[in-house]
Amino acid sequence: MQIVKELALGVATCALILGLAVGSNALLDRYLAGTDKQATAQGGTACVDAGGAWKNWPWPNVPTLSPPCATPPEPGQPAEKR
Repeated sequence: MQIVKELALGVATCALILGLAVGSNALLDRYLAGTDKQATAQGGTACVDAGGAWKNWPWPNVPTLSPPCATPPEPGQPAEKR
């Protein structure tokens, strides 16, 4: 009888952990569903401005090798062709 009790306890523990994992995954999917629009950069790709600040990167972790941001042309100067 001892083995049956331990087996039942083990099965119940595994079922509980599996149920919690499935439930938390559903909650996480629902939570992250609204962040897809925020995750994309609105002004282009991630870049570093002249002051060293990150632009167009919504997450707290930033890519290491992002290019510098393009500087706007000064008034009266023609824009460079790419």
